[in-house]
Amino acid sequence: MFGWFRKNVRKIGIFGVEVEFQPPTDPAVLAASPKPADPPAASATPKAEAALRLVSPPVVTRPTGSVAVDKAAVLAQVEECEGAAARADYERVLDDLIAWSEGQGGLLTFSPNPAKNTQAILKYRFRGSVFWDMWPQKRTPAKFTYEYDFDRERLVAEFAKLSPNGRPVSPILPSVSFRDLVPVAARDRLKQLLGEALENLTRPPSGKIRV
Repeated sequence: MFGWFRKNVRKIGIFGVEVEFQPPTDPAVLAASPKPADPPAASATPKAEAALRLVSPPVVTRPTGSVAVDKAAVLAQVEECEGAAARADYERVLDDLIAWSEGQGGLLTFSPNPAKNTQAILKYRFRGSVFWDMWPQKRTPAKFTYEYDFDRERLVAEFAKLSPNGRPVSPILPSVSFRDLVPVAARDRLKQLLGEALENLTRPPSGKIRV
């Protein structure tokens, strides 16, 4: 008792006994004392957080096109590049060429524009390869192009005749400006040329190819 008194009592004054607190050192007392709680675990290490930030968000893409969807996209770009009047004219041309292609007994099939492709385009295929396509352009008028690898040299010359200046749009691919296809007579001649190409492509091997 006297030892405790000497160890903990600092002084005795007029206001009573002043006691200095000393933390316990007895092992038994220390074992019974409550332990401080562990600090909350971090949700993620800085390295893990950085890795999470590098994960790209899911890519949002538009659905694969249909004839109506791709036609609308093409005409929207036509209006942006060439104005509302061109859109009205080109829609009539495009509707005519689509109707002709759909009426070829399944020989030509619509090819949807891939969802990742930001360039508006409308195209039809023959036996898996692009037969014709049409796309708007910012610096020059939208054009129609025969893409199939057959009879191209002759068709380059024939397509040139559809233009008022008589010069080919492309020296290697049969192409014609949509502006030059606004007259019905020009479209009829174009469809005649395309029909001849299809006829030659589907002729039996023993048949004679038109030249």
